[in-house]
Amino acid sequence: MKKHKRLLFIIIPSAVIVLLAAALFILAPFIAMSPAATGPVEDTDIYAVRNSRNNLFIIPSGEEYIVIDASTDLKDVEKAFNDAGMDPADVSHVLLTHAHYDHVGALPLFANAKIYISEDELTSSSHSLPDSVRLTDLIPLSDWQEMSLGGHNVTCIKSPGYTAGSMSYILDGKYMFTGDSMKIDNNTITEHPFTEERGKAAETRVLLFTRMLELELVLTAHYGLYYPSLLTLE
Repeated sequence: MKKHKRLLFIIIPSAVIVLLAAALFILAPFIAMSPAATGPVEDTDIYAVRNSRNNLFIIPSGEEYIVIDASTDLKDVEKAFNDAGMDPADVSHVLLTHAHYDHVGALPLFANAKIYISEDELTSSSHSLPDSVRLTDLIPLSDWQEMSLGGHNVTCIKSPGYTAGSMSYILDGKYMFTGDSMKIDNNTITEHPFTEERGKAAETRVLLFTRMLELELVLTAHYGLYYPSLLTLE
């Protein structure tokens, strides 16, 4: 009996340690995420909304707004809009970097908006759109497509790797919105931990890094805001 007790004293703590290590391994990528705080982005007209562990970004467009990604929780996003004195009904355009749920969850809040997404993401199996949003409601975008939205110029750049149809956006030749195409830590660009196709993602990072050096600010979905001149590519 004493031997059995001794075995239990060894097995149970060991099992707990293994479980804790596994949990830490799973949670570590989420713990490392550090989205920008809710509020105006310094020296720009952009407004960041932090929701859970990611950001959506709001760009004033006359009496309306352009939104980059739609984040996770509809009620939290609605509250952030209201707290900032903005009405979600005035959002005229939503640009999605990809269609994972943490980037599309609050889409039903923007009932008056046109919703844009990469043409490749429309045919991808990775989308998690809310039930009220149909694929046929989305406007497909092509690589290097140029758009004028509410007085703003938008350049669309296909950014495959994280998902097959991921897309980044350059706004007014100044700001790049990268979605989940990369992780940035201590000003070093690396692979996002949940990347689907690592080879394509590496090519995307090189492409975006080359372009962002010409810009003023890089805005990621999960890792905050960065000055391109300070960034290095791993």
